[in-house]
Amino acid sequence: MEIFTALLCVAGFLWIIWRWQHTSTFQKLGIPGPKPNLIFGNILELYKKGPIKCHEEWVKRYGRVLGYYYGMKPVLLVTDPYILKDIFIKDFPKFINRETFNPLDRYSPKKKESQSVLILPGQAWKDVRSVLTPTFTMAKMKQMAGSINSSIENMLKGFQERAQKGEEFEIFDVYQRLTLDVITKTAFGVQTDVQTNPRSSILRATKLLFITHYKDPVVLIGLTFPFLRRLCIKVGDILITILNKGRPPHKMLRAGIRKVMELRRTNPQTRKNDLLQLMLDTTVAVETKEVDISKLEAGNVEFEKLGNEETTGKKTRALTDAEIESSAFIVLLAGAYATRHKLPDWIIGLIDSTCVIIITETKTGLIIEDCKLQSDTLQLDRDRQIVI
Repeated sequence: MEIFTALLCVAGFLWIIWRWQHTSTFQKLGIPGPKPNLIFGNILELYKKGPIKCHEEWVKRYGRVLGYYYGMKPVLLVTDPYILKDIFIKDFPKFINRETFNPLDRYSPKKKESQSVLILPGQAWKDVRSVLTPTFTMAKMKQMAGSINSSIENMLKGFQERAQKGEEFEIFDVYQRLTLDVITKTAFGVQTDVQTNPRSSILRATKLLFITHYKDPVVLIGLTFPFLRRLCIKVGDILITILNKGRPPHKMLRAGIRKVMELRRTNPQTRKNDLLQLMLDTTVAVETKEVDISKLEAGNVEFEKLGNEETTGKKTRALTDAEIESSAFIVLLAGAYATRHKLPDWIIGLIDSTCVIIITETKTGLIIEDCKLQSDTLQLDRDRQIVI
């Protein structure tokens, strides 16, 4: 028993030394920053105040370049515009590698989940990015107008049905369904019932992948004690699998993408002019020179015109199934998540710029009285009505 206690004390002492050395990385490099806790780093302060407020306070106190610890993960925070310009433009080839989608996950060339444009490093990232870029030119976006209009018409039809019944409904849920419907149509050419089925499995699975809270205790444990990282990932997967009625949501969505890929390859009649088909058909040039970021910007018409010339006389390869599947999966999630959160703001901005909303003040509150088209600037009538 005494030997076991002694070994435990030695192991604890060595662990504390390792921890101290690890949290002294920025100090040894002469980079200022908040003092980290030996156990939690700076994550507790981030959780308490929120990342934006923390970053603002730290920048005022330590300068535009500082280091802090997200659990045991060292993070270099750069807010100097001149350095950022070098990172994103001049020295971009040195900074193309990204963090993983899950803060507990790590990139592995053997994992299919790591083969997406958000995670791939170096030349592999450039290969996939060069295929995705031409999809977002103005000409390609105009071709998607028909599918987008179809989804919007379905949404308006739902509005009419609810208006006739006098039903109240949550508009945010409608936006989520609309954007997911648009993404599945324009990116994968798939017709879903996401707007009409209140229990849509694809919508539920997509929501569950974003259910993790910023202050999630499982993530906190994994970041604080790296040796428990894989266990925490498993626990997180089990929890969302239970919420998704026993089906892992990421595996369920990926299986659907694979099914569409197989159908496109076996049945030529199912081919469509969308993102998935572009990834299936396109070959990329294999080269070793540095990445030219200006050619990888979405909407670059010159890049689209010169796309075929870049592969002339060079060794080429097709994207692997893992790269196609993972990139399609990320497009599905990123499109649905970002658009459904920004769409309400966009619609409010659209109304502000094209309509005059008249709101009458009553004893019970403000009531929307009328909405008239207006091309002039917004006005305010202080006497009787608020005109926005």
